[in-house]
Amino acid sequence: GLHRYDQSGPTRYASTNLAGTSFARVSVGAAYVVTPALRIGATLTDAITILDHRMVVSACPGSMTCDRGYDMPMQISETDHVAPSGSVGVQWDAAPALTVGAMVQAPTYVSAGGTLTLAPPSGLPGATVTGSSAAESFTLPPSVHAGVEWHTELVRLEAALDVELWSFHDAITIAPDHVMVGTTSLQTMTIPRQFRTSYAPSLGGELHLGALQIGAGIAYETAAAPPSYVSALTVDSGKLLVTAGGGYSRGGWQIGAAGGYAKLADVDVTDPKVPLLEPLHDEVAPTFVNGGTYKSYYLVVGLRLARASWGLSSGQGGSQRRIAVFYSKQRIQLRDSAESR
Repeated sequence: GLHRYDQSGPTRYASTNLAGTSFARVSVGAAYVVTPALRIGATLTDAITILDHRMVVSACPGSMTCDRGYDMPMQISETDHVAPSGSVGVQWDAAPALTVGAMVQAPTYVSAGGTLTLAPPSGLPGATVTGSSAAESFTLPPSVHAGVEWHTELVRLEAALDVELWSFHDAITIAPDHVMVGTTSLQTMTIPRQFRTSYAPSLGGELHLGALQIGAGIAYETAAAPPSYVSALTVDSGKLLVTAGGGYSRGGWQIGAAGGYAKLADVDVTDPKVPLLEPLHDEVAPTFVNGGTYKSYYLVVGLRLARASWGLSSGQGGSQRRIAVFYSKQRIQLRDSAESR
């Protein structure tokens, strides 16, 4: 859920815009049939990240009280073309109607040089910005996934557990390269994250009635972000997800649709730990900007169209198209923020 917030609103010190950010993964993989019941596989992946991160930092020059005139909108734009990762997996038919599987995904480290754009603050009249290079870096977590499926021609039932080691994602680092406001250099900025491992058990089922298939599922995922580190940049908490869908196949064609609803638990941040970034001086007593209440939910709707070139049951080639629509709504009410600054 890539967000847009009012640049002059109280969320500005955590984030104002991620809407220009996108991620793409290019993978090559291979699999080997060890026995008719046992299969192993692996992938090599390159993650391509196009980052457009906008927020407001403070140009307050020292340990003094500053008003909004020292607000300094900041935008970081970078593209990381090379961020290697990979995975290994195994699948085993434990019985004619029972298949189990597991896979491990390696972490991904995102970092690249890019452009940093600053708007000079009105509180420092005559100050100019020189330099425009910076790098933003962070780690996306490794993960472990395991599942079991019981299947007949009529019914498929699945259970799975996804474990994502978000503890690898402890901070986001923004490192300016000789960027100056007036005669003062911007220091390296750190957004603390302190995420933790998340767990997501899920159950799902499909019913096949000739050419018609219907299915439903339910999942719960624990929060990766501790409450003290929830902010407008990442609204995260325990999530309950319910889904339903169906499809129809005839003459080698398949068409289907599905929808899902995820409700996030409300978060009340009473011990905020996300600081206002003040890169023009050494921060002695940070001002925390994420105290407040956060409410969020997500809606997902997807369509699928597929064509098997030589028949759906042949296991040979084909083509398919998927379209997904993602909508999220968030309500954020901040308190004890840095509005006075």
